[in-house]
Amino acid sequence: MANLNKVMLIGRLTRDVETRAFGNGGKVASFGFAVNNRKKNQQSGQWEDVPVYIDCDVFNRGEFGKKADLAEQYLAKAGRSTSKATSSSTSGTTRRRVRSARS
Repeated sequence: MANLNKVMLIGRLTRDVETRAFGNGGKVASFGFAVNNRKKNQQSGQWEDVPVYIDCDVFNRGEFGKKADLAEQYLAKAGRSTSKATSSSTSGTTRRRVRSARS
């Protein structure tokens, strides 16, 4: 049986992707990532979110490696986000719309 190590992280980018190219045609993309780690506070018994900051490096490997290119193309830190509350006159419900803009 083959060994397989797979990690799936769901979180937020902390900085934009920075890429570097090598002389042999390879490329590396570096970016910061943040996830929350939930733990129980021993004194209060309440659950707390503790941020964990991860530095990621993605490489183009081999002839068909494109991970660094994909990270450069699709990952970008969002800019300022604004929200606007609107209410429906027929049902009386309130909806919130969030818009993110890159500077």
